[in-house]
Amino acid sequence: MRSMRRMKTIYSLALAWIALFGPLSSFAQIPPPLPGAIQMAVGNMTLSQAVTVSVQEINELSIVGDVHLIITTATPGSGPDAVTDAATATYSLTTNATGKKIIGSLDSNYASGVSLSLLLGAPSGGTTTSQILSTTAMDLVTGINYSAESGLSISYTANADVSALPNGSGETRTVTLTLMDN
Repeated sequence: MRSMRRMKTIYSLALAWIALFGPLSSFAQIPPPLPGAIQMAVGNMTLSQAVTVSVQEINELSIVGDVHLIITTATPGSGPDAVTDAATATYSLTTNATGKKIIGSLDSNYASGVSLSLLLGAPSGGTTTSQILSTTAMDLVTGINYSAESGLSISYTANADVSALPNGSGETRTVTLTLMDN
């Protein structure tokens, strides 16, 4: 059995030799040169390739945290006390461009006598302004250039005057912030 396997192996090698180099006329024959592909695999090979990297303008803005402001007190002889929350929400931004700003607006205004102001923490080099929000977009941060910052502060202040009616669990409005060209 073992000698049969050995005969098959020798026979297979002989067939492979004949397929590559032709029939044997003598054992002293010099084999032909190796095919080109085999020669290249033995030597050094250098390849070149063009690689293009294209960077587009990036403008990303995100907000973390919802805010619930409750006006519950007043100083006698004055209107209700304003309530501020500067700890619940933060924002992050990334831009690889210059001359950007953040604008803000409400989806609808609060009831008569109620207002909401917003002050955003400024990213490096930016200028911030507190604004009373409405359905008209207002500049909140200007002068944003090449910035990637996270955890920037959002400070909301709710105000009510004496004409503001009690509203139970409150009025929810959506604040929209947009990062855009100055």
